[in-house]
Amino acid sequence: MALWSLKGRTILVVDDFPEMRSMLRSMLAMYGADAIEQARNGEEAIEKMQARPFEIVLCDYNLGEGKDGQQVLEEAKHRDLLPYDSTFVMVTAENTSEMVMGALEYQPDAYLSKPVTKTVLQARLKKLLDKKAQMAPVAKALARHDYNQVIALCDRFIEQGTKFRYELLKLKTDMLLNIGEFDQAEALVTRVLDDRELPWARMGLGRVRFHRQDYEEAIATFDAVIEQQRNFVAAYDWRARALERKGDVAAAQESLQQAVSVSPKSLQRQRALADIADSNQDYATTEKARRQALRVGRGSVLRQPTDYSGLARALVKQGSAKEGLKVLDQLRHECREDPRTGLVAAVAESGVQQALGNAAQAAAALESALELAAGQPELLTDAVGNELVQTCLEQGRTEQAHEVARSLVKNNHDDEDVLNRLSMIYREAGLAEAGDDLIRSTREEVVELNNEGVALVNAGRIEESIDFFSNAVKVMPNNAVFNLNAAHSLILFMKHSGPSREHLTRALDYIRAAEGDEIHRDWRNNLMRACRSMAGAIQNG
Repeated sequence: MALWSLKGRTILVVDDFPEMRSMLRSMLAMYGADAIEQARNGEEAIEKMQARPFEIVLCDYNLGEGKDGQQVLEEAKHRDLLPYDSTFVMVTAENTSEMVMGALEYQPDAYLSKPVTKTVLQARLKKLLDKKAQMAPVAKALARHDYNQVIALCDRFIEQGTKFRYELLKLKTDMLLNIGEFDQAEALVTRVLDDRELPWARMGLGRVRFHRQDYEEAIATFDAVIEQQRNFVAAYDWRARALERKGDVAAAQESLQQAVSVSPKSLQRQRALADIADSNQDYATTEKARRQALRVGRGSVLRQPTDYSGLARALVKQGSAKEGLKVLDQLRHECREDPRTGLVAAVAESGVQQALGNAAQAAAALESALELAAGQPELLTDAVGNELVQTCLEQGRTEQAHEVARSLVKNNHDDEDVLNRLSMIYREAGLAEAGDDLIRSTREEVVELNNEGVALVNAGRIEESIDFFSNAVKVMPNNAVFNLNAAHSLILFMKHSGPSREHLTRALDYIRAAEGDEIHRDWRNNLMRACRSMAGAIQNG
């Protein structure tokens, strides 16, 4: 029987202490590892992972200044730098609940507690790699985003008998939900629950009910999950979404507050809490959540300039406009490399100056913001757009608010959360009917336009579809659907006519324009893989 070996495995060791890196390298070398790279901090780890895929990543949690281990894992998953068949192990001497819950949400394959021994390291890696080897066909299908194939493989492995049965059932549930097969997902989790009460299965049932817009039943189901497992933090998040869709924003805020008490080290959750507290006019909670978002967001790929401007706005609402000005100085300094910063700062400064009684300065800042938004429409993200619409309405610039709102809907026509937030802004301004009419009519216009482009693709008129979607993106630069359809058209063209650097560059630009969109993340990643394949063909050809 061959001895277990790591020979040929690509491995990345991430630790800020040279001694620890050296020790782990020596341990790995004892088991034949001969392709080990090292990173001194989170930034270097991401650079290494961008340059090549790794089969094993051993990453310390505390990495000194900059990104921590959780943020390395967060960015690697967000940017699709971690192949499905790779193994990410978090190495840590910490065991605080904030660290454990925060890292757990990004699902590392395992934890290793310091001090690490070679015996424990070997045992843990052997177990993880054996599992990855058995599940290799599933990982390959996941990498292709071939969800139907993943489902078929789950069924095959379960039929053959496997110790990973419940894990595969959970994965199958996720895949069914991803492709919108809600009846099948419900039938599957119901069978699981008849056999055994598992929180993930109950959670799947809640998600089915949410997607069917049966919010009352969804809330009751998420409550049952929480009752069963208090630390199942995703149940609080989904419960809050269902409550908000139902119109009970006060209860939605309470649910998110419970979530952050369980797992506070989540930038997106703190941001969601701040947003909903702001709509509830609970500005003290908004301020606290914004400050927490800034704290946990240092070093995060998910940090946004609006985290600062939102804090400035909360301070204004509480009568601390001068302190808001200091926050804007911090924004301009800490986010100076972000192209959105000028627009975000101008919008926020307009509100701060208005609160300070400086009407002329407020008007000048707002005019500057509107000019920036018109001249560089790609800067108008949903968060920035909401702040700009709100500021225009507060200062009596209704027509300008409508214009910005229309752009916002065009760029986010299929994002219910963005549209609901915009509707709420109009409601708070006493213009509910006008806001709803604007959202509905603009959305219908965009859907009709997209259908026209898709019809060109379906008819095989690929070159025309490229021109169509390219022109649409000029008008709606932040619309993920149009950007990804433009990239898809270019990829289809290259599959027929052969890859070219020019078309590949254009396709990659469109895909990157949709990088922040989570709704179409799988579609985006699939297109990115197709581009990588074509890049390899160009390089080899």
